[in-house]
Parts: sequence; C-alpha cells; structure tokens
Amino acid sequence: MRKHAALLLIMAVILLLSSCSAETSGRVSAGISNTDNATSSAVIQEPSSKGDLGLQGETGESQDSLPEDLTSSGGNFVKYGSLAAFLPYQGGIAIADLDNGVYSHISDQASSTLYFDGSNVYYVSDNGIFRVGSDGQSLMLSEDITYSAWLEHDKIYYIKQTDFSTDEPSGELWCMNTDGTNAVAILPTEIKGDFFIRNGWVYYTDTADTGIYKIMLFGNAPVQLAQGQLQICLVTDYAVYYNELTGRQALRRVDLKTGANVFFGDYGSVLENGDIIYVLARRERSWGLDNLFSLACFNDKDMEITYPVMFENIGEDQFCYYWSDYAYFKKSNGETYRINIGDSGQIKESVSPYSTVFVDGKGYYMEGHSLMVYDCESAQLSAIKQKKQ
Repeated sequence: MRKHAALLLIMAVILLLSSCSAETSGRVSAGISNTDNATSSAVIQEPSSKGDLGLQGETGESQDSLPEDLTSSGGNFVKYGSLAAFLPYQGGIAIADLDNGVYSHISDQASSTLYFDGSNVYYVSDNGIFRVGSDGQSLMLSEDITYSAWLEHDKIYYIKQTDFSTDEPSGELWCMNTDGTNAVAILPTEIKGDFFIRNGWVYYTDTADTGIYKIMLFGNAPVQLAQGQLQICLVTDYAVYYNELTGRQALRRVDLKTGANVFFGDYGSVLENGDIIYVLARRERSWGLDNLFSLACFNDKDMEITYPVMFENIGEDQFCYYWSDYAYFKKSNGETYRINIGDSGQIKESVSPYSTVFVDGKGYYMEGHSLMVYDCESAQLSAIKQKKQ
C-alpha cells in the first residue's frame, strides 16, 4: 500500500512540473507596438552576439542558405537556377550562363522589366506583352498594355492598364497562358499599384479606398486586411507587410491567420530570405535620435524577433540586402556599400554601383559589355563575358 501511494505521489509531481513548463513556454512578450484590437505574437530575444543571429529557416537551413531568386515579380536581372535574363549595357535582352561565365544577346527589344522561366523571357512594352526564346524568336502574346505583371508557372497575370495619364498600374487584373491563349479578367474590381500572388490568393490595393485586400484566384469575395492609404511591400506564407503612405510611412505586418497587426517603425523596409525576415526601421522618434534605425530579424512563422544592431548615420540610404552578417545599402549618390553588423564603428565599405542586383550571395551589375559578379562571401569580383558569335 505504501509503495502504491508513493508511486502516485511521484506521478502527481511529474504532472505538476510538466504543466508549469508548458505554461512558461507558452508565454509571449508584446515587445513592439500594435494597433487597437490586435494582439502581438512577437517574442523579443536578445541575440547571442552581434555577429551571429542564430536564425533557422523552416527547413532547418541557416540564414545564409538562401533559395533561388523568385522570378514571379520580374526585374532587370532575373535568375533562374544557373541561368539569368538581364538587360545588357548595349540594350535589348540577354541570357547568361552563370556557371560557364558567358552570356548571349538574344533580342534588341527594349524593356524595363523582364520575367524568366528558364526557357523563355517575357517582357512588356508600349505595344503589348511579348515572349522571346533563347533562339531570339519573338512572339506577341497580347496587345494589352500593362505596367505590372506576375509570372506564375504557366500563367501570366497582369493589370490591364485603363488610366494612361499615370505610370502607376491601375485597371482590371487579367490572366492568360504563357503562349497568349485564354486571356480572361479574373477580379470583380479594379486594382491599383503592384499586386502579389501567393498560394492561390491575390493580394492587392483597391482603387476605391486604397485598402489592402486578398481574394482567391478567380474568386468573387475579397477580404479586407488593412485600411488607409497603403502600399504592399511583401507577401509571405504567413503575413502581408505594408507601408502607410501618409505621415512617417510606418511599416506594418498583418498576420494572415490571426489578423494581428504589428508596427515595426517609421520609414521601414523589409526583405525576405527563405523563412527569415529582415526589417530595418526607425522604431522611436525623439530629439537627436531621428537617424537611428534598428535591424529586426525573425522567422516569419513564429515571430521570435531579435534586434542585433542599431544603425547610425544611414540617412535615406536604401536597405537592399543581407548576407553573412553584412547589411547592404544603396546610396543616392550611385553606390552600394555594406556594413558588418558586428563592427561597432559601422564602417561603410563601398562594394559596387547603385544598379547592383543581389541574389544568392552575389551581386550583379553591368560594366561596359561585361556582367560583373560580386561575391558577398569573398568580396571578390569576376566577369561574365558576351559569347563570341
């Protein structure tokens, strides 16, 4: 009997300790400001050191192991595996073989934004939407004029421009196959500005109230995510990041599951590397401290935020990339520089021109007829030359 009673007592103690542990691990600290009627799931943690963020992505890879560049939203340099489509110095369109260090000029057509699926390059112009293959053969896909498009698998989504008095995208959202067939309007309302597609949903700004909405592809029931004069910066699997266009251009995050709205700071910018998010913003405004910007790093799923460094004297320079403990900035005078977040002196190291595009630990820019490659790890330069005909 005594042995039985002792055994029951031990089991009760174990259960009590387990309950206390679970309660403690479930507590969160609301360490950043939130809007009314919204709760924060953020946990503020101090980093182990300035030089080691210790962040892990969803796959267990470190923050330095980044995925291939997304090709959906386009740009003047778009990487797809070991290939890249870009706008060469001499104009037109080129495709580079990054492994072999050569590129081929495939078209003389002018464009400011390219989309690339590894086989074909898609581009827009004042005459419509086009596709050009690696053999240089060009095909008009549509006479529609668009200032904003999105390449997703075998579909092209684009805003069919209706207001030609402005360069801002505005109009109906359309979809067509990558061969130009089956073009159809897919939203019951006009949208404004750039749009994003993620996991079968469209995220956009409505022309009527400039609020942010989401709607299922080919759906007819939009859901409002945020109100006001807003601009979408980034859409992930878990949240929408956006700027307020009035006042001090506050950067915010709205959670797609809970609706919680988190304020990061003023004049903010946000970058995505896998599941890791980097946010640079002025968190507090007080006299003499207007030029202090904090860097926030966190896994987008659990929002455990660290603030490894506070930057001084970056002014209006644009935060554009992060790699291996270096933050990269674009300066208005035409250069790109980097700062080691472990350097207390925050020395600005000039690395490349303003036009540099960073992806997968490398920066790409044109210099004469060569595509220059800056290695973020070794800080070394190499050149990709035009293939001789």
